[in-house]
Amino acid sequence: MRRRDFLFGGTLAALVTKKVSAQGRVVRIGIMGNVDRIISPTFPPALKRLAELGFVEGKNTVIEYRESRGVTERVAQQARELLALNLDLIITLGPVPPVRELIAAKATLPIVFCAIDYDPVESGIVANYNRPGANITGAYIPQPALTGKRFELARELLPAARRLLVFHDAFSEDQFAALKKIAEKTPIAIEEVQFRAPPYDYATGFKPRAAGRAHAFICLMSPLFFKDRAQIA
Repeated sequence: MRRRDFLFGGTLAALVTKKVSAQGRVVRIGIMGNVDRIISPTFPPALKRLAELGFVEGKNTVIEYRESRGVTERVAQQARELLALNLDLIITLGPVPPVRELIAAKATLPIVFCAIDYDPVESGIVANYNRPGANITGAYIPQPALTGKRFELARELLPAARRLLVFHDAFSEDQFAALKKIAEKTPIAIEEVQFRAPPYDYATGFKPRAAGRAHAFICLMSPLFFKDRAQIA
C-alpha cells in the first residue's frame, strides 16, 4: 500500500507543484478519472499528498472531478466541460482516452497524466520519457509489463498448469492483450471472462470453471476489480 501511495500520490503531486503555486490564491485543478473518487485507488493518495504540499481542497484548492465509468462517449464531454472552467491544470488518472480528448481539443493548460493502462510514448502522447515536450507530462505505471510478471509467477508456482482463468474489463484491455501475446508462446490456454457493465457478477464468472478446466486464476488490474477485491477473494 505504501509503495502504491508513493507512485500515485507522491510522484503525481510532485509534478503538479512544478506547474501551479498554492501561495496567495485559489488553485483550480481538474481531475479525470474512470470511477467515483471515493472508490478510486489513485485519487485518495493523490489528494492526500497534494494536501501535504499545501494544496488543500476546500481551503486554497478547488478540485473539479469527472469520472467516465469506462464509457468512452462520456470522456469527450467531460474534457470539454473541464476546459471551459478556466482551470490551472488537469490531471488524468488511468486510461489514455482522457489525454487524447484533451489533445484533440487543443488544450493549452498543463496536463499531468498518471498512465496506468498505456505506454505514453507508444501511444503518441509524449515524445519520450525524459523530455515529454509540449504542455503534457506525468507518471507511467507499466501495468502491461507487470502483467507479464504475474504470468511468469503463475507458471513458476504451478508448472503443470495448462489453463489460466483471467478476469478483465474495459480498464484492463491493454493488460489482457499483453497477457494473450505472452501466453501464445507457451502451452497455456487462456479461459477469459470479460466484464462489461458494473456491478460485475463474479459468481457467474467463476461458475463455468467449476468442472476444473482452469488450473490457475489471474485478475488483472482495474479500479472496479480493486474496489471489489474482497468479494473476488
